Amino acid sequence: MGLFSSGSFADGFVCDSIDKSLRVKVYHQTKPERGTRNVAVMVLSDQTRPHGDKTIAVFNARGRELVNQSATYVARIDYASPEALSTFVNDSDVLGAALSRLKRLIVNVDFSYLDPVKPNTVLPGTLHMIEKDSEKDREKDSEEVSAIDLKCRRYLKNGLLLY
Repeated sequence: MGLFSSGSFADGFVCDSIDKSLRVKVYHQTKPERGTRNVAVMVLSDQTRPHGDKTIAVFNARGRELVNQSATYVARIDYASPEALSTFVNDSDVLGAALSRLKRLIVNVDFSYLDPVKPNTVLPGTLHMIEKDSEKDREKDSEEVSAIDLKCRRYLKNGLLLY
């Protein structure tokens, strides 16, 4: 009986704002050749909306729109990107900030693979919303719109703790 396969179990984090109105899910790659600690997708959803209309945006790591370093995930918002046309479900807001006015979303989760935790363990996290530059053609530092505290749960498919 073989216990190994060519893929890995899905893992990541499911994070909620403190008031539970916003949910951010990040999932890692399942194919070893892509790096199973590399992010695959980030989904933002508004939990106050009716079922079937909750999704605000989906970011994929196919292009440059989503990257991570350890448990810090950066989603680049670019309406000009052909991939983005189907990525942003609507021009809604993320806790009061219009998605169209944002440049990046950064999710930090207090997690390290050097100190793994059991599935469903609650970890602190933060969502940083970075506003677009005010002048399109000029490089300047963006300003953070706000930082939102998150409660994140470690997600491991089938509840297995993988090292």
